[in-house]
This record gives sequence, structure tokens and C-alpha cells, in this order.
Amino acid sequence: MINGEKSTFAIECEIHHTFENFIYCNFRFWIAGEQIGDWSEESVLGVLIHSAKVFARYQGERYLEQAEGMSAMSLRNYIDRITTSDDPNDMQVSIEGHYRQRFLLHEIADDSVARDFEVMVVERADGAQRVLSKRRDGDDLQEKTLPKLTVDKAVAEFLLWAEQQA
Repeated sequence: MINGEKSTFAIECEIHHTFENFIYCNFRFWIAGEQIGDWSEESVLGVLIHSAKVFARYQGERYLEQAEGMSAMSLRNYIDRITTSDDPNDMQVSIEGHYRQRFLLHEIADDSVARDFEVMVVERADGAQRVLSKRRDGDDLQEKTLPKLTVDKAVAEFLLWAEQQA
């Protein structure tokens, strides 16, 4: 099932088997027509649902004033530093601001996406969504600017479909 539009942003999930009350599926994102994720890797639908619900809590709350005017690489580096730092000040900012849950879309799918890719979503003041994606082992950072709530709508559609399957 594809939720959203592959040409802008979509979530693709296909159930392939059930074992001991777990539903296994393939999962990936589509960003501007590009596949993001390892389609051959199995994911557990219930885990995807839970993680997508956490991300969805922050719909419309992904604006960072300090991100205005930042280049894609500067923004990626800032979010990465804040969400992975051992520095107490950075950790406090990240925890209090729920940075991992708000901005790190790849964490919805640890098995099929997060292992190989980083995908971050940050809103501009006008609500447009900056979607940053990068292979973990590469230097090529892609940025796509999408209309307001594009990613959130696809996540909401995915949740509706996935919860009917579970």
C-alpha cells in the first residue's frame, strides 16, 4: 500500500506474512520519486504503527526559528548534534524539545530505513516542510521542500491503513 504521492512524499508498506501474532512487512519512504529504505528488510507492523504515532504527535510543531536561513547541511548537522550529543546542554535541549520524536522521521522504521538513511523533517515559518535525506555512509545530502503537512498527511494515511491491518 502506498500512502501519499511518490512524486513528493509517500510511505510504502506491504504485508508479507504473520508469525506468532506479529505481522511482518516491507517498508520504505518515497521522497521526490526516490526510494529511501531497504525494501528487502523485514519490519514489524506494530512497531511501525507505534513509532509513526509518536512522530504524528508533533504535527505542525516542527518549526525551528534558528533553522531559518540555514543551509541543508548546517541544519542536518545541528539536528544531528543536538540529538546525539553527550553534552548536558545539548541533551537538555533535545529532551525538552522532543527533537528525536519531532524531527527524525527515519526513526519510524529502524530496520528498513534508519539503518542506512537519515531522514529529517523541519518546518519553515510558512509551514512548508524541509525534508533532508542522506545515506549514512555517504556525503550527498538531499533537500526537498514540500507543501505544508505533506509528510504528516502521508503518516496519518499510513496509520489509518496500518491499524486496519493489525
